[in-house]
Amino acid sequence: FDGLDVDDFKAIDMSLTGRIYVADKDNGRILAISFFGQPLFSIGSQGEGAEQFREQVEGVAVDRWGLVYGRDESGDRFLAFGPNGTFLTAFGERGFDPKQQENADEFFIDKRRDRIYIGDDGNYRVSVHKLKPGAFWSKILTEYTFPQAPIVQPIWIAGGTQGPNPGTEFDEPNELGFDAQGRVWAGDVFNLRVQVYGSDGTFVGVVGGSGSGPGQFIDAPSGKSGP
Repeated sequence: FDGLDVDDFKAIDMSLTGRIYVADKDNGRILAISFFGQPLFSIGSQGEGAEQFREQVEGVAVDRWGLVYGRDESGDRFLAFGPNGTFLTAFGERGFDPKQQENADEFFIDKRRDRIYIGDDGNYRVSVHKLKPGAFWSKILTEYTFPQAPIVQPIWIAGGTQGPNPGTEFDEPNELGFDAQGRVWAGDVFNLRVQVYGSDGTFVGVVGGSGSGPGQFIDAPSGKSGP
């Protein structure tokens, strides 16, 4: 970007109006960009305040109402902002309970189904939570009202145990996506595969595996392998 210093873009999402939001990871902020590529404004900053990212922004997602969510990795929480960057609230907490996360830096929002999907690395699972709109932009609701409550109990969870068994175990869930049918595609890094689940959490199957053939992932002798 001409005249704008950036450092390590991590994630990207687009609102239903066509505005693009990019996680400028090491600068601890989210950049808003027009559909035509014009930088508009930045969201958030680095610091210890309730409205700030402690160090890095690990992910970004936008819901269908235009609210922008950023993942505060060091704080192990999510920050929510209005469409124009106004801070709304921070939520989430560290732990192993179904409504908590442990190093959950990968997430996305299904705008059609109003759900937030979280790849929870430290708990070896993918969890799915319902989003509900508030009456005003200053409110975000799930089953309870933020910021009084952390993320609520999930609709469903896939995994939860470290291991190789397909459908029930992960070894670092990372890089999430979904298709037109609402199926969730979850990268399972050290198992060198992608696990696929239906929109209701039903296990569909595995893509990939270790190897150098078509559709397989190479287990590199050094560095990070897998999807």
